[in-house]
Formats: sequence, C-alpha cells, structure tokens
Amino acid sequence: MKKKACLGALCSVLLLAAAPALAQIVYTLENPSVEQSISGISVISGWAYAVGGVPVTVTLRINNQDTDVTIPCCGPRTDVQTQNPGAPPNTGFGLLLNYGNFDPATLTSIGVKISSPFESVVIDHQVTLAKPGARASDPSTYFAFLEQLSPTGRAAIDAQELIIAPVTVADNNAGGTRKSTLRLLWTSNTQSFSIIQAASGTSFDGVQTIFNNKCTAACHDTATKAGGLDLSPKKTFAKTVAVRSDDDPQQRFLVNPSKVVESYLYQKIIANGDQIAGARMGQPPFCPGDASTCLSDEDIQTISGWIEEGAPPPQQ
Repeated sequence: MKKKACLGALCSVLLLAAAPALAQIVYTLENPSVEQSISGISVISGWAYAVGGVPVTVTLRINNQDTDVTIPCCGPRTDVQTQNPGAPPNTGFGLLLNYGNFDPATLTSIGVKISSPFESVVIDHQVTLAKPGARASDPSTYFAFLEQLSPTGRAAIDAQELIIAPVTVADNNAGGTRKSTLRLLWTSNTQSFSIIQAASGTSFDGVQTIFNNKCTAACHDTATKAGGLDLSPKKTFAKTVAVRSDDDPQQRFLVNPSKVVESYLYQKIIANGDQIAGARMGQPPFCPGDASTCLSDEDIQTISGWIEEGAPPPQQ
C-alpha cells in the first residue's frame, strides 16, 4: 500500500511538472488607435504573443462583438523583440479592411480578440467613420468606394489639421459625383493623412438664400464687397470657407468647417461676438431697407448649422 501511495504521489508530481503554465498574452492594437477617425481602406494591425511560446490566434471585433473573421498572425516584428525581451520573432498581425462598406451612423468601435489555448483577451477602440460623399440626412447616399477624389478648391492649415474645400468625389459602385468639404489629420500609426470629416449635404442652399435676400444688396455683392467680402451667388463659398479674414484681429477663418465658434463670420452675426472688428453684421442700422431684411435668429441658426455640419459646398 505504501508503494502504491508513493507511486501515486510521484505521478501527481510528474503530471504537474508536465502541464504548461497558463500563458500570459502580451499585446497591442496599434491601428486603429483609441478614438481615431477612420476612412477608406486601412489595415487593422498590432502585435501579440503568449509567454512561453504558446500560439495565439487573432479575430476581428466590430461594435464590441466577436466576428468569425480571422486576422492573419503572426509576422516578423523586430521592434517588438527589442522592446520586449523574450518576445518571439513573429508577433505582428494585420488585416486590410474597407471601411467604405460600413455605415458611419452605426460603426462605433473596431477591436480584436486574441486567444491562446489557456486564455483570451479583447481590445476594443472607439472610432469615428468619415466617408466623403455622404449626406447625413440620407444614409442611402453613402459612397461605399471612392473611384476618384479631385481637389477643385483650396487647401488650408488649421492647427494640426488640413482643410480641403471643395473636392469632387466619384462613387465606384452607384456612380455619380458629389462635392465635399474635407478635414484631414496626419496619423502616426498609419503614417498618412486620414479623412476625419467629410461634409456633402445640401445645407448651403439655405445659407445662400439668406445672403441673397439680406446681405448682398448694397453691401456684399460683387460690386460693393463691403469689408472685401463678396457673398453673391457663385462667390460665397470660395470667399468664406477656409479663408482668413483680413479684418479679424485674430486672423480666424471666416468659415472654419465644423467649428462654429471659431468662425469669424459667425462671430460677426451674433450678439456680443468675440473680438470682432467694427459693428455686428446684418443688424440695424446696417440692414438694407427695413428691419425685415436684418438677420433673424432663425437665419443665424441656419448659418451656424451649415458651419457645424462641416460647411458642405454647393452641389450645383
């Protein structure tokens, strides 16, 4: 009996020694980064390994949910070995994904699930999808794949961002073109400029109507150009969007797409505008005709709404 007991104890020790320790997964999801704006075709990438050389698998997660899409893993990453002593040579994973196939209104996060035989971890990064050609008021018009993107206007720098207004985009799937105002940001994880906002709606039509009825006559038409500002049809967009005001002490853009408060034109038409030169625009005694030609609260809301949307260009 003693021999059997000793033999049983020895077997237990041997079994424990033979069983591998639970593997600790070391990982990083590099692209997309946390709260990154995404667009176009991009790589979901990072690196992962399990301590002790246990193999890992990586799968895609969308909107905090697992999918059955496997992300190829694992390729050489000498930088990971350098920064993590003991890491294996092959740790990199990557998958090319066309974000044009997603709806900006419903895509909220991109992530991965990394699994070994002993454990799994999940990483989800919140994202914002920007799609040139999209009209927020009509999701059915989203452009899935851009065949062409042609800048037809100007480029301007706003802090770390680049504004291009307007651009003409062509849809590869449904056909047709649309004009957009774009904001781009250099992202280090992709080593490229990424579109972080694209405005292609029709709200400019209402803004131009207001300018036609209340601003151009005797003030901001092609002939008069009070303050050097021409708000006549075919001129307004080119003269205001991503154009710095010569009269503004702070040299702000007249219209800074998506940034209402930072737009000098907005400051000029609201009560108690911030550090404006001269008088408030569109208010007595500077309205042509009677008081009905002055800017109303509704007019100001229409103009600010256009700017907040991203100052989409006229579509005609």
